[in-house]
Amino acid sequence: RSGSGRASALVASIQGSGPALIQEAIATGGDATANITNTGALTIGARAHAMADETALAFATANGIGQIADAFGGGDANATISNATGATLAVLASATATGATAVARPNVGFGLVQIASATGTAGTPGGGNANATLTNNGPLTVAANAAANATAGTGSALALMGAGVIQEATATNGAASASLVNAGTINISANANAVAGSRVVGVGATATTVHGDAYAADSIQTGLGQLVNFSGGVDGTATLKNSGTINITAAANAGGGANAAFTTSTTFGTGTTATTITTPIPGAQAFLQIGVGQIVNAGTGTAVIGAGAAATTGTVAGNALASQTNSGT
Repeated sequence: RSGSGRASALVASIQGSGPALIQEAIATGGDATANITNTGALTIGARAHAMADETALAFATANGIGQIADAFGGGDANATISNATGATLAVLASATATGATAVARPNVGFGLVQIASATGTAGTPGGGNANATLTNNGPLTVAANAAANATAGTGSALALMGAGVIQEATATNGAASASLVNAGTINISANANAVAGSRVVGVGATATTVHGDAYAADSIQTGLGQLVNFSGGVDGTATLKNSGTINITAAANAGGGANAAFTTSTTFGTGTTATTITTPIPGAQAFLQIGVGQIVNAGTGTAVIGAGAAATTGTVAGNALASQTNSGT
């Protein structure tokens, strides 16, 4: 119908910034265990579709799974997610706008976030361990998809993603590990597609066809990230083993209208010798900042050294290991 149209979709918690599915285990003196096992089809999706004769606006925001295991006082913290063979796990934000002027803006804050934290007592020998583990044997998808279809003017599509999968493990006086084992398919993507339209202004001999612009852009800040003892700890290990398929892609396409290009002009010289150079700027831009990142820190802790009557309490240095093994694609 005539006029403008707006569609908005939000799948999140805590005023739009928290996860849609949250799991938290907290233990004081004992172990904290958070576990998610998916053997079916688990989809967290925000979809917005706007259609209008004039301006169509579509906005979609999705935050996926947040899993937290906190152990205080010496216990272990374990955060575990398993996506079984034949199961599907997806976090999606999709925005589609069709109108004379079309704007589509989907955003995925994060797909999966695991946080395992074991806080031991300072100066006390030993301490709890923290483990964040993700095992994927089926399709795991995190995607932001934007489609702007302008019929008479400008089409603008912008797809944003903060992080696909983040694992964080911290053990202040123990061992911390982040482990991702993939034998299935992990697809993390941001896709933006924009099409510009055109319209005729005036009548008869003065009629002029006016073309709109098409602008498509997308960004992924982090595809897969593992942070171990980022805020301090003793031993730290980050492990990624892939025997399946991992795809992390940012793709933008702009077309139609005024050839989906902007220009910038620079003038060199003055007077009759001045020369102006016009440079086209593509209407499509895709950014992938970190595909796979591992950060592991190791510090010092307190441990019992020796045995029996000769045993003493001393400071030990931790070890840091970051490992990636790929036999897949």
